Amino acid sequence: MSITEVEVTKRLNQLRTQPFMSNYDLFRFVMTKAHPRQSERVRVNDIVFAPGLKNWGEPFRGSSYITRMIEAIENGRLDLSEQPPRLIEYYGKYGVDEDGQHRVIASKVSGQETITADVLPLTIERAMANSPVGILKLLWRRHLGLWQGELHFRRSPIPGNFPYYAIGEINTYQGPWVFALELDTARKIFI
Repeated sequence: MSITEVEVTKRLNQLRTQPFMSNYDLFRFVMTKAHPRQSERVRVNDIVFAPGLKNWGEPFRGSSYITRMIEAIENGRLDLSEQPPRLIEYYGKYGVDEDGQHRVIASKVSGQETITADVLPLTIERAMANSPVGILKLLWRRHLGLWQGELHFRRSPIPGNFPYYAIGEINTYQGPWVFALELDTARKIFI
């Protein structure tokens, strides 16, 4: 039985309230290290970030496209295991890397529990900020004890609005959420 566009729209509205971050906000104050990609089954509810979206309830192509995609999956015209989304794994949570936002949204809307994905694991390598506000946020979070390590200030090789950036080694941190732009939102996602 196929889902109607009205039901898809209703479920997309519900997805707007789920915890979500953009990739840019999640990785704002950190440099990551990539590990080899692997195919794995991922819990759909653990996919919580993506590039360019405000939340899962606002797909670029709209509810009619998601409806047609769900129908294609149900009718066997689209096999997600043959065309898996490309995800990032970051400390037990997942996000869309470069391809697959609509397939993930269709999986969430249709109630799938797991999805096969091409996964790129990332780990934290260094703290980094390239704006005055970012540097102050990193310093304040270190002052609060959320992370320990050193920041080194460097002159930017690229002329622009701010001639300096900060980069540093991380000794300890309370969680990967410490280096996100929106600390409270990221903490809810990871805790």
